[in-house]
Amino acid sequence: MEADLKRCQVEKAKAVIILCNKHSSDANEEDARTILKAMFIKNYLKQARANVKVCMQILRPEGKTHYYLSLNRQTKSDQVIIIS
Repeated sequence: MEADLKRCQVEKAKAVIILCNKHSSDANEEDARTILKAMFIKNYLKQARANVKVCMQILRPEGKTHYYLSLNRQTKSDQVIIIS
């Protein structure tokens, strides 16, 4: 995934949009995957010293809390959309 982020020059983006599979049979697992992707991207952007907004779509309201608690830094610019 890191090679893909380098290839697309994500550090130059204004925002990263992560969509979930809204037809997933396991909402918890899908949210976990989406949150892990967002965390990986945020970590990559932190190392690149880039301030890029992350917008992500999740299935359950609990996922929003999990995302914000999983990061030890400010995520005020990030946006989490719940589609339950």
